[in-house]
Amino acid sequence: MHLPAPLRSGDVVVVVGVGASGMAAIRVLERLGMSIAVIEADPEHAALDEVRARGHRVVTEAGLTDTVPPEHPARAESSRRPPAADAIDQLLEELLDTAALVVPSPGVSEHARVLVAALDNAIPVWSEPQLGLRAVPHQTIGVTGTNGKTSTTELITAMLTASGLPALACGNIGRPVADTVLEATADVTLVAELSSFQLRFTERLGLVAGVLLNLAEDHLDWHESMQAYGAAKAQIWHGQGEHDWSIANADDAQTLELQRRYATSQHAQFSSSRAVDLGVGRVEDTSEGDLLAWCDGTTITPLVAVSDLWSSADHHVANVAAAATAAMLVGATRDGVKQAAQAFRPGNHRGIVVAKTAEITWVNDSKATNPHAAAAALTMAPHIVWIAGGVSKGVDFVSLRGRLSNVDHAVVIGEAAAAIASVCRQEGVPVTTATSIEDAVARAEHVATAGATVVLAPACASFDQFANYQERGQRFVQAVDALLGRVAS
Repeated sequence: MHLPAPLRSGDVVVVVGVGASGMAAIRVLERLGMSIAVIEADPEHAALDEVRARGHRVVTEAGLTDTVPPEHPARAESSRRPPAADAIDQLLEELLDTAALVVPSPGVSEHARVLVAALDNAIPVWSEPQLGLRAVPHQTIGVTGTNGKTSTTELITAMLTASGLPALACGNIGRPVADTVLEATADVTLVAELSSFQLRFTERLGLVAGVLLNLAEDHLDWHESMQAYGAAKAQIWHGQGEHDWSIANADDAQTLELQRRYATSQHAQFSSSRAVDLGVGRVEDTSEGDLLAWCDGTTITPLVAVSDLWSSADHHVANVAAAATAAMLVGATRDGVKQAAQAFRPGNHRGIVVAKTAEITWVNDSKATNPHAAAAALTMAPHIVWIAGGVSKGVDFVSLRGRLSNVDHAVVIGEAAAAIASVCRQEGVPVTTATSIEDAVARAEHVATAGATVVLAPACASFDQFANYQERGQRFVQAVDALLGRVAS
């Protein structure tokens, strides 16, 4: 571990939020000998007792993480320290007056009062992954995109491991990067799932390979525009060296344009539909059917048959191709890639068949939290009853037009129910409104015809009715179980 510039021993660092990411940042900062001040909007947060016991200053003032209105003095550019307008501004000025660095948790908006003030006053703002990797440099592959990040991160890790190369998955997939770097041995390759929230405040991760899977409308309530969202995703390539790799989706024009504009490292691509110049693409084979193959401009080396994968859906094939590209570029073997690709099964709440009767198949894809992911889920069967709705995150569902040809009926719930229903009716899809996930399951069963597949693919976040997408998926599974129990009885 070493002290990254511009930090010096004893400097004051402000950590915003004490969730898993914030606590991981605190542990690294303690090892670096920093003086730590913590801002947490929730005064009852369970981690605060531990933070206080460690001897750190704690400020529980929600106003510091509130969004700054345009006219707020923290927006002013006339001076380094805008005049305090109220007690919150005075507290903010006190916190930042000696701060050398601010480390926000991923959910804290870039427009939060504390972050706006830090940026306006030229105080560095680093994500927790950047802090971890600057303190303990490690060979790391980063994965980002609107959809498919977790599966691709798992696949890369499995491909490297099956090739005899030690690897650990970290980041949004589970254990924070800052915790992982403290424990991983020097020979381990880290595979980090990175969100746009984290990448927004990331300048240099030094990634040996950075993967951008796709780009579609999501989190626009946080980033405010697709341009800002795309620029945040492209930060995965910022600071790479000339021998590192940027990896983009050859089937997604937006990711290719971002790679062209932002990536100064070596370029590779992947595709679920065709061969590529350098990377893993899809090729035809007269004897084995379609294959994913390594392409280097002169030769094509078969890796795995598409028919041997868990699913031949385009989005899954794309995830495997992306993972194989990254893994091969850092030394994975053909056999290791093939073995991991064939063995892979997605985690809970990701397109999983949870029940099947003689007439209806029930699928839980609660992780489909935006229209792009939902559209992919709606290709899995020819006759679908679609359960959708929740919190829109500022996205427009107009992108679903022309993507509902397999949907026989939609059952909508939550805050975005009316908006999704409007698009469905424009596409000629009948709509039923439900009051809860349990009600939605019952109504879906009522409208489903023999041979139908009921798919929970919400196209929305879950926070209007659930703690997270996992709870939403579990409630769906429980409702299906209860329904089938009633039917059986």
